[in-house]
Amino acid sequence: MDLLTELKRSLSEAVSEALRIRGMDLDPGAIDVRDRVQKGFGDLSTPSVIKAAASEGLDPREVGEGVASLVRIEMVDRVEAVNGYLNFYLDWDAFLPQLIEDIISSGREFGRAGYRGKLVLEHTSVNPTGPIGIHRSRNSIIGDSLCRIMEYSGWKVVRHYLLNDSGSNATKVLWGTRKGLSSEQLRSTYEKYASKGDFRTFFAYVPANARAEDDPRVEEEISELEASSHSDQEVLEELRSLSKKCLEGQLETLKRLDIEFDEIMPESTFLPVLPDILERLRSRDLIVDVGDGSIGLDLSTVGLTRRKTKYLTLVKGNGSSTYTLRDIAYHEWKFRDGDMFITVLGEDHKREFVELKAILELLGHDEDLRAAFHSFVSYAGGKMSTRAGKTVPLDLIIDDAVDRSMEEVKKRRPELSSERMREIAEQVGKGAIKFNILKVDPHKSMEFRWEEAIDFTGDSSAYVQYACARCAGILGNADPTQIGDIAPLASPEERELAWALARIPSVIQRSSAEMKPNYIAEHAIEVATLFSKFYMQHRVLQVDEPLRSSRIALVRSVQTALSLLLELLGVNAPEEI
Repeated sequence: MDLLTELKRSLSEAVSEALRIRGMDLDPGAIDVRDRVQKGFGDLSTPSVIKAAASEGLDPREVGEGVASLVRIEMVDRVEAVNGYLNFYLDWDAFLPQLIEDIISSGREFGRAGYRGKLVLEHTSVNPTGPIGIHRSRNSIIGDSLCRIMEYSGWKVVRHYLLNDSGSNATKVLWGTRKGLSSEQLRSTYEKYASKGDFRTFFAYVPANARAEDDPRVEEEISELEASSHSDQEVLEELRSLSKKCLEGQLETLKRLDIEFDEIMPESTFLPVLPDILERLRSRDLIVDVGDGSIGLDLSTVGLTRRKTKYLTLVKGNGSSTYTLRDIAYHEWKFRDGDMFITVLGEDHKREFVELKAILELLGHDEDLRAAFHSFVSYAGGKMSTRAGKTVPLDLIIDDAVDRSMEEVKKRRPELSSERMREIAEQVGKGAIKFNILKVDPHKSMEFRWEEAIDFTGDSSAYVQYACARCAGILGNADPTQIGDIAPLASPEERELAWALARIPSVIQRSSAEMKPNYIAEHAIEVATLFSKFYMQHRVLQVDEPLRSSRIALVRSVQTALSLLLELLGVNAPEEI
């Protein structure tokens, strides 16, 4: 347990004991010790005494003053009662050196939680119809960061990808490929990536989709082809082969951002078990045979109503399964091994997730299934659609990010070799993409802007990476064998910086609980900003002992902390920029 969390726990126990002495019973777990909200009102505080006093009909101010006089705890200098609130002021001379020692000794394990169980986390799972665009990349980038955050928070994480290789979109690719369709315009536009499987798929999918929209006969052919995939093994194998080629290209792109998976499961694997699922739902009188030959599910029994259709379609009129039915099978398979299950989804899938969870509950599943929803990303104000061929491929964004970063590196570090420049540009450019997306609350829509992403002075990964590199530069000029005991650090800049470091485990815990990586990105910016203020105000190597050793240790703890925060976001922490 980290120092600040342990201190909060001790304070909760001390307040609980003080209340007991005064005749009130409040369990330590019910006492909420919070980080300070406003300067001048302590470093930590709790409103729990007010609630305890109110429940007994007592004056909160009187009770608060009585409890404050009884609370005595190591690393707390004094306790003040203000209108029933208890404000705790740290003994910084004791707290700060211990904090720094903890961070340095723990390294990137600082604050890491113990084992909590096995988590199956699914993300990305885009249709095998073309390259991943910037508008869909938010799912992958958030999903990867959540995997890292949840692992730090004590979960053994298994990263899942569901390949939709038997649906209508995959069938359009097959139809277009059989017809020899390929958009020369798209091929010319993306000539650099034309050899990748996801782009080759894209070149066939777009004209196939356009023909299906313009010609009902083509739509009917595709529908018949989709239906045959459930009974014709040759058709199914063609779908699997084409989907796999597209997936290989998508995974190649994601790997450039260090995003990888432990389990990739094709939906077609579950086709044989779909009749059993239908039979189990039918036995519960939930299945409805619709007049057009399709099979629907009546969810009104669980209070769910639909806007456009009365029933949720599980089997289409052509006899093929819907995504929902296959997703039920996938989740039943997934539930065989795990303690918690998270799926990262776009906000346009909220209704589908609610329906899926309701169906699984009807089938007797009570597993801990959650969804991490996000809004989408736009780019340069354009509306994107893979079907219409209007997309900004993630490959293009990555290359552009590295090229832009290279120009910055050339201007700032002309003395470096071209190879070293390229290494730094790769770290900065890829970090810019991830950080720019992760720093925004996932529930808010966003537009990707280069002027914000690659900015060494603003709220960007480059700014945080630069702080890391500055720490490395300082430490590189220090002799670690000469570092002695850590003496108290008294300046406001040092204490504010240490306070931000102390709160890192609780920030990560909140990010884990709410499934929002933006809290970590925001805190990384805060730490980097406070470090910059400290660096501008105080010398590190040019002061006498023991202050020199203490400040070197503080810088080392900042480097460790920033590296940890960036790692949880999937961003590299370079030693020079």
